[in-house]
Amino acid sequence: SLGESQFPPSLMASGLGFSWKTDRAGNIGLFMRVRLHQKGQHPTPVIMQYFTYLTEMTRRLSTHANQLFCVVFDLEGAGM
Repeated sequence: SLGESQFPPSLMASGLGFSWKTDRAGNIGLFMRVRLHQKGQHPTPVIMQYFTYLTEMTRRLSTHANQLFCVVFDLEGAGM
């Protein structure tokens, strides 16, 4: 089972991903701010687990069984 304690405090405090509000259709927004990702700071498997954790926590925020969520990758200021 994934939990906050499994992730480095620096990752949890980074603001890399968070759930916030709903869109016009009532879907919960899960925002991933790509520009805050620093290559090599955290191993790829940890980032993948963190993304899984965020999606699961967002799913648990749903107010009814059929509520969806929308993943938004904020690429503003991200290098490609």
